[in-house]
Amino acid sequence: MKIFIHKKGFLASLNPLTKLVCLVILTVMTFFSPTVLEVSFLFIVMLLLLVFNRIRIGNMKWLFIPIAASIPATLAVFILSYWMETRLALPAIQRGCVEGFLFIGRLSILLIGNIIFVRTTDFRQLSEALSAIGLPSIPVLLLATVFRFFPVLLDEVKRVFEVQRMRGLRFRHLFIPKYWLPLALPFLIVTIQRAYELAISLYLRGGIGTTKLTKLSFGVQDALIVVAMSGIMLVPKMISALI
Repeated sequence: MKIFIHKKGFLASLNPLTKLVCLVILTVMTFFSPTVLEVSFLFIVMLLLLVFNRIRIGNMKWLFIPIAASIPATLAVFILSYWMETRLALPAIQRGCVEGFLFIGRLSILLIGNIIFVRTTDFRQLSEALSAIGLPSIPVLLLATVFRFFPVLLDEVKRVFEVQRMRGLRFRHLFIPKYWLPLALPFLIVTIQRAYELAISLYLRGGIGTTKLTKLSFGVQDALIVVAMSGIMLVPKMISALI
């Protein structure tokens, strides 16, 4: 199955090591953003990167459906936990809603960041980036394979669900355990088939660690891009400090 890679635009032309470093910085900044302003700013920045680079999400849009569906339950958990702590309804609702939206916002930011990285980085570039940070060849291959084949597995999940839907399965049935087997078993079989095909492919290529990867270097241009990205992410913190 073909995996779509977005090969046009500024992000696709970047050094994969630079994109990996920016993704790590984004992860750190996201978890150390305690205010709604900072999280909202990072979320808007990621959406702008996604839109202006015309990156196709494809079947990864299915990842946002459970996040959206879980918003009421997430807010209820946070509100209930703060109510049990304070026994005050209004403060618990206010603080619970803020913390709940922060949690959902952080999760969405990291998801969009990883989608951008996956869609603009092919398998070889990802392997080169992981090798550049000092990982051995076997962990590099395993991580790169998992990262790149994640969209394929999502496509298989959609395919299995569509087939079962044509056989009478409805969305409300997903909340009933007895309907999980018709979804889980075909997906398990497909996953095993994909793993078998990958093993055959590696065998025909001579095994693990035989592909020569280009050694990436971190140049001045890459450092400037990382500094610029870090500066953009620090803007809401500076605004919060001034306020």
